[in-house]
Amino acid sequence: MPNEPRLPPWPAAAFLALLLLLAAPAASAKPGLSGLQFPVGQPADQPSAKVAIEEVIQGAQKRGFLKIALLPLASANGVQIRFLRPDPAVFLEITATLRALTKLEAQELNRIEIFAPGDPIPRFVAEQASPNADSWTFKRARFHSGASTITLPECSLSLSGPASGQFSVKSMHPETTSNLPAALPTLEELLKRVP
Repeated sequence: MPNEPRLPPWPAAAFLALLLLLAAPAASAKPGLSGLQFPVGQPADQPSAKVAIEEVIQGAQKRGFLKIALLPLASANGVQIRFLRPDPAVFLEITATLRALTKLEAQELNRIEIFAPGDPIPRFVAEQASPNADSWTFKRARFHSGASTITLPECSLSLSGPASGQFSVKSMHPETTSNLPAALPTLEELLKRVP
């Protein structure tokens, strides 16, 4: 019969089925949350910081150059952390709050700004952050201190142990280390320093 529908050859059909399977979670993704604001830190009537997030959406984790829809990820965009007192536990509470809202373990934060008490200008800015159990890793980060600015391709903030609250440099190239101070500031020093 000339008008009978034809199925694609087996390898093409298998490839099409695989693409549909990988795209299925993205197609059924939950709508995002926008305009989130919440306090973090204890006691609840005297929080350590106030957090504002423009939007939280479900994305996909990257493996190399590929985004894999079967590995969902909570992606928070436009994150502002306004500290009232320096407390590294704030970062752990932010990830716990995102986990409770999205039911997703994997998280990525984009466009992060950290403000000291009363400052209109952020003291720390990063394009991206990846939270871990005991640290946050920031990419394309800038520390602002008065007239000076420190720019790093990658750094991390320790959230546990004796180094809690300490920023450290990660994967530095030798040519970018020449203009760095002897040590990066701690979270407490960053938030107390007069801009």
